[in-house]
Amino acid sequence: MATIVQYEIFKVLVETKSFSKTAIKLNMTQSAVSHAIKSLEKEWGLLLFHRNTNYVKLTSDGQQLLHSILQILHWQEQLTNELSTIKNVMGGTIKIGVLPSIEMNWLPPILKYFHEHYPDVALQVYQSNYDQLEDWVLDETIDLAFSIQPSKSNFDFKKIQDDELLCILPTSHPLGNQPSIRLTQLKNEQWVLPKKSIDRNVNSLIYSNHLHPTIMYESDLDHALLAMVEQGVGITIMPKLLLYNIPLSISCIPFEEKYMRTLGIVTKKNIALNTRLSEFIAIVEQLITVD
Repeated sequence: MATIVQYEIFKVLVETKSFSKTAIKLNMTQSAVSHAIKSLEKEWGLLLFHRNTNYVKLTSDGQQLLHSILQILHWQEQLTNELSTIKNVMGGTIKIGVLPSIEMNWLPPILKYFHEHYPDVALQVYQSNYDQLEDWVLDETIDLAFSIQPSKSNFDFKKIQDDELLCILPTSHPLGNQPSIRLTQLKNEQWVLPKKSIDRNVNSLIYSNHLHPTIMYESDLDHALLAMVEQGVGITIMPKLLLYNIPLSISCIPFEEKYMRTLGIVTKKNIALNTRLSEFIAIVEQLITVD
């Protein structure tokens, strides 16, 4: 049965009108080219080329078959390209930046899913704060970041979910058993707060409401802040996403005003995402519950 290689030799021989030039172009020996054409002619029982010492020319039968052979080569090329696209959609490396407060909730199901369904995808994870993640997105150190909605205009943002901000109190606090509280009730409290580079939302919420907090402790470690609250050092505000399965004796009280932070996928603005990244983002949207 005729092969794609033979069809390719046929095509190039038509173009060059020379066995020697065809051999050079295809990086083959001249005898291999000649053998391939003779095998085609023998299989089909047709003379495909007139040969003499000066040139090679298609016969009328060869001319009649040329269009079909070119079509076969075209479809073969298209098939190869489509196969390559399918293989490359979910293969290779995806570099992800992530906030610590998102990492422990979003990443486990994502990593598990991709390990099971796309073993050829290498997910490289970089943990850092808002500013560093945005810098990494801009200089393309990472492909995307799981973070809050950026305030700058040089990013694209795909919302995944809203994350409610809660007031975190010691269980012994007078407000610890309230179903909800108002931010104005916290004006005279002592605070343990995340550093601004770690949590813009909390600091912005406190200072924009003119609370002028007495800060007892600042940290970039969320669990350290929660431990301080448990011991009665101060109170804090944290996103709900951080508080699942926390084995501490604390009270997590919602605000009457319902303060939120918006979480999603941050990418560099006006950058065309390749098929792999677009597919990755679509899968993440399905895996992460949207409120």
